[in-house]
Amino acid sequence: MKFWIYGLIFVLAFIADLSFSPNHGSPLYVVIRIVKLISAVTMVMNLPHTHKD
Repeated sequence: MKFWIYGLIFVLAFIADLSFSPNHGSPLYVVIRIVKLISAVTMVMNLPHTHKD
């Protein structure tokens, strides 16, 4: 359940970083941030499964 808390904090930090970023209007910057977010979330989601096996 701790992973959900970390994920929530990460998402909130991501949104805050995106909101206060000077490059907020750049579509490419937004896409890169979303890709990084998705990759980080999938990495966190896979951690508990690898430990259980």
